Amino acid sequence: MKKVLILGAYGKIARIVEKRLLDNPDYQLTLVLRHACRLDSLKNHNNVTVIEGDVSDKSLLTKVIADQDVVYANLNGQMERWAQNIVFSMQQNSV
Repeated sequence: MKKVLILGAYGKIARIVEKRLLDNPDYQLTLVLRHACRLDSLKNHNNVTVIEGDVSDKSLLTKVIADQDVVYANLNGQMERWAQNIVFSMQQNSV
């Protein structure tokens, strides 16, 4: 099973990606967004873990990136700072 982390999981494009990946049972999704209640419809799905959090939180990123095969960042805003946090966390986890 391929593990995919989606940051900014409630974005319009992220939702399309999630739907496509969930059509294939070979994917395990970890979805990170600021307001997890927005994805309540997925919280009982066997191949989905929904996590409330913010990409500016390095410790959270380091935890959620661990053991992932793919990291998809669907973000808008302070891209340079967030990208640095994401890359740092990926390096910490050898992703």
